[in-house]
Amino acid sequence: MRNFFGIFLFCLWAIFARYHYVCKIKNHCNHEPENTTLNLLYEEEVLLKNYEHFDFKINSIKPNLSDNNQLFLDRVAQWLIDHPNQNLNITGIFTADEAGGRGIYENLGLARAAVVRDLIVRRGVEEERITLDFRQGITLAKPLWFAIYDEERTTDTGKLLYSFYDMTYSDANFEYNSARFEPGEEFKRYADSLGIYLGQFPDKTLMIIGHTDSIGGDVYNDDLGFQRAISAKAYFENMGVKNEILTETRGRKEPISKNNDKASRKKNRRVNFVID
Repeated sequence: MRNFFGIFLFCLWAIFARYHYVCKIKNHCNHEPENTTLNLLYEEEVLLKNYEHFDFKINSIKPNLSDNNQLFLDRVAQWLIDHPNQNLNITGIFTADEAGGRGIYENLGLARAAVVRDLIVRRGVEEERITLDFRQGITLAKPLWFAIYDEERTTDTGKLLYSFYDMTYSDANFEYNSARFEPGEEFKRYADSLGIYLGQFPDKTLMIIGHTDSIGGDVYNDDLGFQRAISAKAYFENMGVKNEILTETRGRKEPISKNNDKASRKKNRRVNFVID
């Protein structure tokens, strides 16, 4: 009897130890939400339901879109157009194997959400109405989550709003009277992410626009701005980007600072990157 009681206690201990290891240490007991289809949510209300989840391959940010996915995006865009006082948050999932950073995007989940945001923007929704979020999942069975929220509501996801498709960098600094491209760390992270994006969307075009400070005449600064755009283009070509890259200059015509001291003039010596 004593041996039986000892075996019983050992079994209880083994069950508890197994639970502690699997659930508390390995964190394998946190499952994805139970719904098996894709929905558009507004707080507890389901606005659109029973659509197919998007299909992403491991380490890819480009979805394999089905007709049902396209229909879902059409209806999400139409909802936002019909409800101008509401916004959309897209949460992208990444797995533990994909946890590495991607330029300005902290992970592939965020990058996936950004790609799908672009698909909705193409349908006529303003980019600033779509915020991005992310979380880690066990699989990519449900890689994206869509939630509507009221415009006036404060939300932490606002900090994740990236203007990926129209970025200006004054930290990609140019010295006075120079077209030598010396990018800062923030730009390098952006370029890394942009290189991945353009590689998966070869039909996309990158427009690079060069800007200058106010010292000198229009003709001189127009040429200097153009040379700065060409230098930035060479940076992406050296990265291996094969997409069409166009260059343009605005010279001194569009300052973002007052040009009244060295610091403000430095901010105006910049490049603007527009994805089309």
